[in-house]
Amino acid sequence: MQTVWAKSLDGGRMAATHALGLVIAGSVIAFAISQFRYYFALTKLSESQFPGETERDRRFFKRQAWRRLQIAALSGIAGACMLAGLFVPYGIYPRLFALFWIAVALFGVWVVALALVDCVSTWLHFAEERQINEAKRLALRYKIDKFQKDALRARDELERTQRRDDDQEQE
Repeated sequence: MQTVWAKSLDGGRMAATHALGLVIAGSVIAFAISQFRYYFALTKLSESQFPGETERDRRFFKRQAWRRLQIAALSGIAGACMLAGLFVPYGIYPRLFALFWIAVALFGVWVVALALVDCVSTWLHFAEERQINEAKRLALRYKIDKFQKDALRARDELERTQRRDDDQEQE
């Protein structure tokens, strides 16, 4: 009686490869579950409880939590598909095997694409934050320069007034 492992590509010598596959799939599933629980808890927070200083930041972090929740869920599904793929025998159903692993690879590409969208969204948010902070810095720099010029002007005026008073006292 031949087992499923014996009907694989190398006649059953893939036990170590399958063990590694189980470890990888299990790790992906465990990581996805932990991330899903964390981001699910974040999405349940009200906006007033959400980390972030401004209303804009709170909205961004809430949307980010939803995006990452979707990524975690899809990663868990991809891990489950990888785990299921270890039990699709190549020797008996080669087309099913190929189609299944192509689907798993495309699903993984989808997860990576969603992660890239999240990355770009985060980059754009913080680029906008940098622009806002730069505008605030320039406005403060302008106010400081204006205050400094006004203070110097007032000091010069005071010195002129004191010199006039001193000149009048000397005469």
